[in-house]
Amino acid sequence: MAQMQRKSLDLPDETRPLPNGRAEIWNLGDFVVGRMVFEPGWRWSKDVKPIAGTDWCEYHHLGLMLQGSIHFITPEGLEMEVGEGCLYEILPGHDAWTVGDQAAISYDFAGMRTFALPAAGRSERILATLVCTDVVDSTATAERVGPAAWRTMLAELNADRNVYAAVLTGAGEKFFSAGADLKSFHGDKVLARHFIARFGAAFEALMNTRFVTIAAINGYAMGGGLECALACDIRIAEAHAQMGLPEPAVGLLPAGSGTQMLPWLVGEGWAKRIILTNERVDAPTALRIGLVQEVVDKGKGLEAAAALAERVATLSPRAVEYCKGLIHNARNGIPRRAGLALERERFMDLFDYVDQAEGVNAFLEKRKPEWKNS
Repeated sequence: MAQMQRKSLDLPDETRPLPNGRAEIWNLGDFVVGRMVFEPGWRWSKDVKPIAGTDWCEYHHLGLMLQGSIHFITPEGLEMEVGEGCLYEILPGHDAWTVGDQAAISYDFAGMRTFALPAAGRSERILATLVCTDVVDSTATAERVGPAAWRTMLAELNADRNVYAAVLTGAGEKFFSAGADLKSFHGDKVLARHFIARFGAAFEALMNTRFVTIAAINGYAMGGGLECALACDIRIAEAHAQMGLPEPAVGLLPAGSGTQMLPWLVGEGWAKRIILTNERVDAPTALRIGLVQEVVDKGKGLEAAAALAERVATLSPRAVEYCKGLIHNARNGIPRRAGLALERERFMDLFDYVDQAEGVNAFLEKRKPEWKNS
C-alpha cells in the first residue's frame, strides 16, 4: 500500500562511523538516503579498501555534492571531479578521494540502499539465480524502474563476497529473452539515445561483475536477449535454443555490445554471417562455433549451469576474481606485455590474503581447502 513519509534531516535514523568520515542514514523502506561526510585527506583505496576486500569501490553512487569536492577515477583511467552543487552518477568500479582542505559532504540516493543493509551474518557461499521474464513484460518493467536498478542489484551482489556465481535464465520454456520492445522508443531519437545508453551500461555492469556469470539459454535469445547472454562469462544452451541478432532487419543495429562481443567469441566471419545476413543459429551450431560452451537437453539448462557454478565454489574466490579480470584485459585490447606484467603482479597480490596459504596447505595435506574469502 502506498504511504507518505517525512523525516527531518536533523534526525538521521542511524549514524555510522567510517574511516576518516561518517555516514548519516535515513531509511524510508525501499528508498534510503545517506549524507556522507569525508574529511580532508580521505581516500577510498587508503581508508576503505582494507575493510571492503575489493580493489575498487563496488557501489553505484547517485547524489548531490553539498560541500567540498571529490575526485573519482576508474580502472580504465577515466577521471572526474565533482564539486559543490553538482549532481553526479558514479558506476561501480572506482577509487575516490577528497580534494583540498575542506570536508566533502554529499547526499547519496543509490549506493545507500546497499550500504544500509544489515550484515548478512553468514559464511556459506551463495549462488544467485536471476530470471529473465517475458520480454515485453521485462522491457516494460525496465522502462518503469530503469536499467539503473539492474546495475544497483549487481552492485549489491558484488558487495556481498559470499556470492560466488550467478546463473541467468528465462522464465518458461520458450524464451530466454527475445530482446527489447521496439515500441518503447520508436520515433523518439532522444528517448532512443537514453534507452541505448542505459541498456548498454546495464550489460557492461553484467560483464564486469566480480563473480562468475553463467547464462542458461532455455529458448529464443534474440537481439538484446543474446547480448545479455554474451555479457555472461559462460553460456549453456538447451537443445531447442535459437540465437540471433536481427536488429538490421528493422533498421537498427545490436548496440548492447553485440558487434563487439560476438566477433571476440566466434570470429569475424561468423559474427558477420549472424549480423549481416540475419542468420539465426541453433544450439548445435552455436556449440560448434564457440558461441556456447555446452548443449543440454530441454529443461536441463538451469541444472547444468548450477552444477558448473558449484565447481566455481570449490576455487579460491580471490583467485577466480583476479583470473576473470586478467582474461577481460586480454579481450579489452591491453597490450600483451602489459597484460603479462599485470598477471605476475596479480599472482603476487594473492600472497596478501590467507586463502593463498590455505590453498597450498590443503594441497600438500591432501585435503579440501576451507576458503575464508580473505
